[in-house]
Amino acid sequence: MSNFKLINANSTSVGKCHLPITDILLVLGYVAVIVVGVVGNVLVMIIFQFKLKRGAIIDLLIFYLAVFDGLGSLFGPFVFLYWTLTCNQRWDFGWYGCKILPPFSRIITNISTGVILIMAIDRCRSIVFPLKQRFRRKTMHAAMFATILTSIVWEAYYIKALHIDKYGTCNSVAVNEPLYAYPLIVM
Repeated sequence: MSNFKLINANSTSVGKCHLPITDILLVLGYVAVIVVGVVGNVLVMIIFQFKLKRGAIIDLLIFYLAVFDGLGSLFGPFVFLYWTLTCNQRWDFGWYGCKILPPFSRIITNISTGVILIMAIDRCRSIVFPLKQRFRRKTMHAAMFATILTSIVWEAYYIKALHIDKYGTCNSVAVNEPLYAYPLIVM
């Protein structure tokens, strides 16, 4: 017997997951984001992989952006798709999955934002100082490492706050809890 029942109104039944039409449309949207995002970013990676060794620094940054946006397009909607399909009534990925999967999409989004900032700095430098030596690849790799590390540290408060509650679902504490809110305010 199926755990899902499709209905046209919101339902709050315990044990069974009722998907209203709005959630069905949401599921279709998540699937579309996954397909378009992954396919589009894989195509960009294929095109720019040949320019990695000798291409301009911006080509390397575009490749990095495609990698992290592709991961974000896959894992971000996946978690929300799972929560929607299960009506947030269960978590099948265990404690480690609770600590890794939801923050991973946030970390990837932060990394993508960091790549865009690095691109902006690179472009600004080439416009403001056109005769100055360009950034080296080693510098870009170091900037990417710093971006990844910063993105993980930035989400440490969220990772710490995630837990599996008594109903078996992966949840964070309330955002108005001081232990959750203060690190966010400080950052």
